[in-house]
Amino acid sequence: TAGCTIGTLPAAAWWFQEFAPLSLPANLVALPLSSVILVPCSAAATFGPPGAAATAGWIGTWGSELLLFLLRPLAIEPWHPAVGPAGALSLTVALLFRPRLPIWGIALAVATWPAPRPAVDTATFLAVGQGDATLLEGADGTRILVDGGPPGEGVVRWLRRRGIRRLDAVIVTHGHLDHTGGILPVLAQLDVRRVEIRDVHGTEAVRAAAAARGIGVTWADEPGILHPPPAFEAEDVNERSIVLRWGPVLLTGDAGFVAEDLLRDAPGSPVLKVGHHGSRTATGEAWIARVRPRLAIFSVGSDNPFGHPHPSVTARLSAAGVAIRRTDVAGTIEVAAAADGLHVRMFRAGSGWSPTEWFPGDPQADDDGAQESDQRELLGSGEQPGDPVPAGISP
Repeated sequence: TAGCTIGTLPAAAWWFQEFAPLSLPANLVALPLSSVILVPCSAAATFGPPGAAATAGWIGTWGSELLLFLLRPLAIEPWHPAVGPAGALSLTVALLFRPRLPIWGIALAVATWPAPRPAVDTATFLAVGQGDATLLEGADGTRILVDGGPPGEGVVRWLRRRGIRRLDAVIVTHGHLDHTGGILPVLAQLDVRRVEIRDVHGTEAVRAAAAARGIGVTWADEPGILHPPPAFEAEDVNERSIVLRWGPVLLTGDAGFVAEDLLRDAPGSPVLKVGHHGSRTATGEAWIARVRPRLAIFSVGSDNPFGHPHPSVTARLSAAGVAIRRTDVAGTIEVAAAADGLHVRMFRAGSGWSPTEWFPGDPQADDDGAQESDQRELLGSGEQPGDPVPAGISP
């Protein structure tokens, strides 16, 4: 048992991104008791005469209570070591050569080595099923998570496998669960500097989790955020989604025709994260003509019950000559804004990263041909927190 636990440690730490430090002593206590008491009692209760079954049941119950009493002090929160593939491989090598103790230090150092910063601004659209989660990474080391997908630990595990332990900000576009559910594990397991919101409706769980961790919740008021304006009201919460321009990417949350009509001065963007997962209530012809994307990203779940993306939306984009990539088909999509254009690659579990696609052209140009990277405006120097949430929408 000890050998199996130690031998599978590297793979388990990488795959689950957590490690129960007391699992080995817990097994050393549980296995003998289970073998001597619980297994024989279960067999007697199943196959023995009625009198023996009753006695075996009493002994088994007593043994279970004893086991719980002994194991309860060992029930602690698992560690989250942020082990990447290199770290898991290094730990495996260390186990193979365990008599050479100095290699353990090297292995542990590699296992916890932080993810390198990308050389260029990069946006990664995570394959979270029917939901939205986008990681924005600046060449200056800035890391922002926009939404966290549906409930579950898929996003935080992906970040930890990348070696990412710190986020400068988590931006919540709006309060729907397919955008906020996965944020809770992120706040619990990573070092997050702040959470940014505009519309508080549906964000109660996120704000409570942030408060429990001492993370500030701020009013999203940076130049890169285009919508909604202060005091904006709309009956449909989707239309209150944050719309954000970051480098070459325009992120639209679940915004639809109402928001698109208000954003008459929206800058052109080479990459458009299509609004509301490709619903027919978004991405109109005028919007496509205004933004003039070269690449459209759909974040959708396979065979989702909503029929996203709607055929009319994909038809409008195709008619405008826009390339389409979908997370339900391609998996996680990474877009890097290099000097010579967009470099795009996709990742699917079991097949790894695809060859890189190249979309030539200026990756930062807006309507006027400007070449500014808006993430520097978005977070400023990266050292100052945003303004507090105004009293009118405070928790």
